Amino acid sequence: MKLFFLIFLLVNCFILALEASHKKESIYWENLTDTEKSNFISNHNINDLVLEYYNGNLKIYDDEKVFELLDLLVTSDSELLPLNFYLFNKLCSESDGFISEALGKYCLNIILNDPNYAINYFTFERENLKKEKYSFQYFGMFLGYEMHFKDLGTSDIKYNLKQFEEYLNNHLQLNSKQNKETLSLFYNCISEEIKSMSEQN
Repeated sequence: MKLFFLIFLLVNCFILALEASHKKESIYWENLTDTEKSNFISNHNINDLVLEYYNGNLKIYDDEKVFELLDLLVTSDSELLPLNFYLFNKLCSESDGFISEALGKYCLNIILNDPNYAINYFTFERENLKKEKYSFQYFGMFLGYEMHFKDLGTSDIKYNLKQFEEYLNNHLQLNSKQNKETLSLFYNCISEEIKSMSEQN
């Protein structure tokens, strides 16, 4: 009886830990009030370059600074993820030319930091925010571009599409129909970009 009670307590503690983790993953910058955003910035040690971009004082055609910024945004620091993910998506939507051609590896890295956060965000965004183009579409385009060259043997990105799908399938907790739909749309974006690139060559 004591053993059963102990197992019951352990299982409940595990469930509570998972719920707490899920709540933490569900913090998106767009959901925060202005006060919460100010408190977040005040209570975290945020790099000056990140703040410069956040405040609109960094132009993304400054290649050297932008690549330094990208390295900062894809850091694995989970405490900064809500802000970093928001700014990374903003940068993706603003980039063009040489910068956009280099974004595939950064898209992969920020997803690998926390796959569940990324897919949950993609679902949140497409269901709650009105945009001409969603983040998962930018990610799909940049990843597809880079994975095309991976297939040709000229890119050192970590995964091709098949390997990426296998990785996500092993690490994602797809706990909703909406997330499954998002993932399918995301894969389709990558595939379409790979196909488009192949037809150009």
